[in-house]
Amino acid sequence: MNRALYLIGFSNTQLNLSDELSWLSFSGVEHCDHRSIRFWFKAMDRSDFEGPEAERNLANIEWLTPLVLAHDAAVSALSSQSPFYPARFGTLFSSEERIFDLIDAVGPTLQTFLDSLGKQREWGIKCFVNWPNVDTAYALEHEDDAIPQPTTGTNYLKARQMKKVRGVAIQAWIIEKLEIVRTYLQTRFADTIERSTPKNPDDDKTEKEDREWVGNFALLASEDQASDLLSILAETGQPEIFETAVEVIDLMSFEMTGPWPAYSFSPSLVPKAES
Repeated sequence: MNRALYLIGFSNTQLNLSDELSWLSFSGVEHCDHRSIRFWFKAMDRSDFEGPEAERNLANIEWLTPLVLAHDAAVSALSSQSPFYPARFGTLFSSEERIFDLIDAVGPTLQTFLDSLGKQREWGIKCFVNWPNVDTAYALEHEDDAIPQPTTGTNYLKARQMKKVRGVAIQAWIIEKLEIVRTYLQTRFADTIERSTPKNPDDDKTEKEDREWVGNFALLASEDQASDLLSILAETGQPEIFETAVEVIDLMSFEMTGPWPAYSFSPSLVPKAES
């Protein structure tokens, strides 16, 4: 076998496999120490990831899926036990010495990350607008003219124009509400980032779905902190976040996922090493 080391990630040297994680050893996961860093890896055949064979493998879902799942399982298991730097899928080194070189180059960055992570793990927050409640919630904060019933031609044109103007105003208002959510999370959790929200293929439709995904965040928090936040997000109207009349209306709803390995907050090591 043309041996290569498939990197799973880095931890402090105190991290050892508990009985409940003994399956990692049986799956071929090993570890080695260099300075104050322990790196976790599997020995694999380098040819599977290089040249024409790699192209065929990466295009073969039956070959790729078990490896991806095994990588995710190993990273998640180790992250659940200790501060852990998760390597990206498919990170290969030719020898232990090359990983030693990497640690020599970026050791302070790795150690700072592990120390700052502590008991925190990554959590995802998805924000949704509940469109059936938008008009009622908007009206609680704005005293504007009622849209006339289109019983005549004049009323029809006026109603159409007012509906268009109101629609633009509501969109801006929702953005303001999302900014309140962003500020709240960033104030409460020092490590908070905003992710892009995937575009829905139906976004251009005139009729909106009842529930639209409008915000996507990731943050670092302990289990207790995440539990407290979940309670706040689950409360109707989220009064702790929105300090206005809208708190009595279910304008926004949230989904919280995790805990996950801290991929979104892991510093890049690539510029200082080849993998």
